[in-house]
Amino acid sequence: MSKKFKITIILCLIPLLLFTSCQSENEKIINLDLIKSLSEKKDDLTWKDFDGYPFEVIGFGSYIRKYTVEDNYHLLISGTSVNDKPRYIYLVKPSGERIDIRYDDIDQFLLE
Repeated sequence: MSKKFKITIILCLIPLLLFTSCQSENEKIINLDLIKSLSEKKDDLTWKDFDGYPFEVIGFGSYIRKYTVEDNYHLLISGTSVNDKPRYIYLVKPSGERIDIRYDDIDQFLLE
């Protein structure tokens, strides 16, 4: 194989690899059915229930993680330590309205 051919192949593979890695991140978005299912655990819901999903750390002085949820919702989980139970687990609408998924009616929230 010529050097030019090898470079062409490499240049074609780079965008493919980048697209594939972006696609796998999108597959990790939390869906609303999962949130509904997890909410049934009530006070037994922990940080570990969200392992494997990408998050953004937005807290300062306490742990606050922001997870992307389908349909432009997001999830905020806060607490003093990831080893303790979360203080709150909010499902947040694009408008900013929120509920704690452990105690509030998710189906009603989604309808409003």
